[in-house]
Amino acid sequence: MKHWYDFPDLLDRTKLKELVDSGLSVRELSLREGCSRQCVETALKRHVLKAKGQKGVTPWFIRRREG
Repeated sequence: MKHWYDFPDLLDRTKLKELVDSGLSVRELSLREGCSRQCVETALKRHVLKAKGQKGVTPWFIRRREG
């Protein structure tokens, strides 16, 4: 079983921030790196970063009802 720190792009905060800033979601990052979404989410949490589609973002169908 591989951990988030086994992937160089997830271990390097600067590189991970560049990928997040380019608009990649957690799912897209995990597919790009060849790891699980949990690995990406853990790396983001450890580096105090947020990606598109990560927990904490209100889904569109809930936002629609609020308005």
